[in-house]
Amino acid sequence: MKKVYDVLKGLAIGISNAIAGLSGGTVAVICGVYDRFVSLFADFFSHPKRVIKENWIFILSIILGFAIGAMSLSAIYAEYPLQTSCLFSGLVMCSIIPILKKVNFNEDRIVGKILIIAAFALVIILPLLSAGATKTLQLSFLTFLIVLFLGMIASGTMIIPGISGSMILLLFGYYSSIYSMIYKVIVAIFSGEWSIVLDNTLLLFSFAIGAVIGLVAVSKLIKLLFKRAQNLTYCVISGLVAGSPISILIMGFKSKDYTIPSTDRTLGFVASGFLLVFGFILGFFLERLVNKVDKEKEINYLKSAKGKLSEATKMLENLVAFESVLEEFDPNSDAPFGVDNKNALHYLLNKASVDGFITYNDDNYAGHIEFGKQDGELVGILAHLDVVPVSGQEWDTNPFELVIKNGKMYGRGTEDDKGPLVAAYYALKIIKESNLPVTKRVRLICGCDEESGSRCLSHYFKTQEVPDTGFSPDAEFPLIYGEKANVSFDIIGKLQDEEIIEEFFCGNRYNIVPAKAKMKLKIDYSKEYLDFLKTHGINDELYKGAVEDGYLIAYGVSSHAMVPQNGLNAASILFEFLETVHPTPLSNYYMTYLAHDPYGKKLGIDIYDDDMKELTMNVAVVNIINQELKIGINCRIPVNGYEKDIDKKINASFANNNFMYQLLFAGGCHYINPNSDLVKTLMEAYQEISGDYTNKPFTIGGGTYARFIKQAVAFGPMFPGNEDVCHIANEYIKVEDFVKSIAIYTKSIYDLIKYL
Repeated sequence: MKKVYDVLKGLAIGISNAIAGLSGGTVAVICGVYDRFVSLFADFFSHPKRVIKENWIFILSIILGFAIGAMSLSAIYAEYPLQTSCLFSGLVMCSIIPILKKVNFNEDRIVGKILIIAAFALVIILPLLSAGATKTLQLSFLTFLIVLFLGMIASGTMIIPGISGSMILLLFGYYSSIYSMIYKVIVAIFSGEWSIVLDNTLLLFSFAIGAVIGLVAVSKLIKLLFKRAQNLTYCVISGLVAGSPISILIMGFKSKDYTIPSTDRTLGFVASGFLLVFGFILGFFLERLVNKVDKEKEINYLKSAKGKLSEATKMLENLVAFESVLEEFDPNSDAPFGVDNKNALHYLLNKASVDGFITYNDDNYAGHIEFGKQDGELVGILAHLDVVPVSGQEWDTNPFELVIKNGKMYGRGTEDDKGPLVAAYYALKIIKESNLPVTKRVRLICGCDEESGSRCLSHYFKTQEVPDTGFSPDAEFPLIYGEKANVSFDIIGKLQDEEIIEEFFCGNRYNIVPAKAKMKLKIDYSKEYLDFLKTHGINDELYKGAVEDGYLIAYGVSSHAMVPQNGLNAASILFEFLETVHPTPLSNYYMTYLAHDPYGKKLGIDIYDDDMKELTMNVAVVNIINQELKIGINCRIPVNGYEKDIDKKINASFANNNFMYQLLFAGGCHYINPNSDLVKTLMEAYQEISGDYTNKPFTIGGGTYARFIKQAVAFGPMFPGNEDVCHIANEYIKVEDFVKSIAIYTKSIYDLIKYL
């Protein structure tokens, strides 16, 4: 049936070009294939084999329709222009409301309305212009240039809804000459009169070259407009289509002198009125048929996502059950990041294989799930299976058991990043099961070490293809187009003899604000510590802690290292206490340069960029054993190449201490132009599903897998205004947001891999 519909729609588009005032673009809009119609010509020279292979029936039908229109319909129109115009005017009328529905009147309110009115006026004014006298075509160099220009104008306007190529030819006075030439050649070919064919071949060839240039140039322009300003483009199209019925009627009236008395005049007007009504009725039923066919092909994204909720929840439940926290990295093991990480990857790939996807396991470092055209461009969706530890956090439920209550799904990884991974997986599954046409490949690439350095994807991309574009569902909506440079370093050294700290343990991940710290002192300050907790705190909140087995324990608030200002560092509580009761060189250094300073101001490393914002600093690890000190720090830096300045300023802070600066990792900024096609496409998908046109793309301090692809961004799953629960106790994702994420990812991925 799809091929049958392709033939009918192609014929309709081709035939329409014989009617002055009726545009092939208008008919393509009515038939619901305008984006495909534009892509045919816009992509032809860049992907000729693909375009022909996937659209050859549609293309041949357009050519055949044009031939039929040139041979028969143009002759009928020449004899009965008003009656023919009324029929097609009625047909077009039924498409106006559906086209207007594509316009979002909440966006571009004033400009959009101005464009609709201007386009409406333009398409009515054009046929009112005086048509030139009919001009003949004689073989000459000037005629070749004229015909080349006419081909460009006629074909280019054919792409634009509401502006008829035939009408433009008529206004220039070449309508009859061009169509009679085409008619003569077609008839001559079938009758074997090759001399007539040869006499007109050069002119036809010139017209054809011009037509190709016009088609490609205008279609590329319109495709670009859809990418850059889709809603405004729809405003123009709706105005052009709304004016088309009037334009067609005007051309019909102008084609003959209806003031001459005639016994047939009254009958002609009655027939015209009948055909106008008949055309409207026919258009009404055709529009309903087209909508029915299109609805069978389209995805109702939210409905499809809700339909997969039960399955997706079960899959997320199974993934959450894997305690995929990195304990230690062993490159010589078949489970380099731990058994649970390996088992989680196996579960995911096995399920995908059963569901009919192509899968690949890269030595249990990472794996991918693939779908789409094997010879197409590659789109990558990058997510991760590993999660941060739960140690030191007080959960209300088992963190490795999915618990659903009050519309929320609790469990480690529900928000970061198992939940989004499952959402992306079911987006792929919906597209696959819907049998939608795609021209690219998509890979859901899943790593097992994102939280501890992303060694998984470094290993994976040594042998596997790097996607051309894509996104990582591991951050926030609406979209993140820039990520700060990520730098981790240690301050190491030997404690001085007068230090009273025997042991200090705090943190084990550089990307988490530590929520628990414990310290053992050579002097018993238990009572003083408990009194300190009762009287000290930040923002009217008292510090929390305890004394257990000789250790002073502090409880802070965990947070992601990219927003350390949202957390409370447990180590800072203990050093603040120590500086109060028994100051030491270390406590003095810590309080002077590190404590309660998420922006690095005390060290003098604070820096700001208008686009990427401020530097942030997280004291992630503090360990003291046998007087050996390690302070691990992670900075998110808004500019590239700042590590040397950090090195210099931190070394300057060691003036009275025998400490050393040790750089562990330095990754540069990742930035995508916020006006790029990728950002536009993903934002349009987010806005359509969420209805949020207020929030705009932004930059963050977090580092995601998006860095592995030159043209990739971070995209969801946290919605604007929601609580940030990544890396903290009682992590959850709202059921409603989980469903919306599936819908957004489905539309996003499909928009990235379909033919447009």
